[in-house]
Amino acid sequence: MKANNKHRELVEKALKRSGVKKAYDELEGEFSLLTTLVRARQIAEKAQVEAVKAIGY
Repeated sequence: MKANNKHRELVEKALKRSGVKKAYDELEGEFSLLTTLVRARQIAEKAQVEAVKAIGY
């Protein structure tokens, strides 16, 4: 089994717990932003370090 599948299974199992699900849902906006930033970096074909430099950090 690939690591990605194991991670997905772990997330699915954890989200069945009400406290975890509630906390996850509260952070959905942050997860969405991070996903968007990672995808933009991938589309631009920049490494993490290059992307950080490009935005001035």
